[in-house]
Amino acid sequence: MGVVLCATSSMPIQVAFADEDVFRARLAVARTSDSITFDNSAPAGYKSKVAHSLFLMTGIGLTGLFKTERGHGYIDFVSQRSGNATHDLWSDVTAAPQSYEREESTLTLGITGTPRERVAVSSFIGYKTGTSTLGAAPGALGSYTFQKDRFSTSGAIIGIGMAFPAMGGYFGLNAAIAFMRGEWSDDHSPTSYKAESKHTAGSGLGASYSYLFSKNVGMSAELKSNAYTYEFTSPSRYTVEEVVSSFGLSLFAQF
Repeated sequence: MGVVLCATSSMPIQVAFADEDVFRARLAVARTSDSITFDNSAPAGYKSKVAHSLFLMTGIGLTGLFKTERGHGYIDFVSQRSGNATHDLWSDVTAAPQSYEREESTLTLGITGTPRERVAVSSFIGYKTGTSTLGAAPGALGSYTFQKDRFSTSGAIIGIGMAFPAMGGYFGLNAAIAFMRGEWSDDHSPTSYKAESKHTAGSGLGASYSYLFSKNVGMSAELKSNAYTYEFTSPSRYTVEEVVSSFGLSLFAQF
């Protein structure tokens, strides 16, 4: 079994009901939204502003499952990247297109108990990274002397999930918490701006459905949302809230 973690692709939820070790490779695409909100203590030009972006992410994932006396253990790695997208952080300054890119990766280790009453329960830990890059056309920001902001995050996740067979496939539900750190920086020259948030809490919820067309090929659909609050303390104190939500489909092969 697997779970839809904070910012991961579908895990093989039906494998909790398998009787053998499994290796899975998958390709995924997800319609994703990223919302970054600054409070009114943020630096000049960012106070009370919100950056929205809606885009497609594509990714690959690899999963290894192994059977134990008490159920299954698994290790999963997923890497995703957005295509060409835009954001609206500087829409009050310029009407020119503002470029947006996002990339993220997650490594997860989990344990799934033997199914009871047709329900399997899992627990997992992991480590995730993510970077959102918000750009602007050269000269579009007037007196601002930079063209690109970068919001980088990383940290640990821990959570629980459950799966059960239904409608010819398998449904999965999960909840997770995250302990993150973040860095906001720009490409200002000669001296760039950099702010750090060292202690951040967040949470994630997800639901997924997985269906096998044959023993070796199947697909999954997943809906997930993750929210984080970053308390920046250096060089000034302010708060940034980020919400990343997505609906995705993946095609997988397992052996």
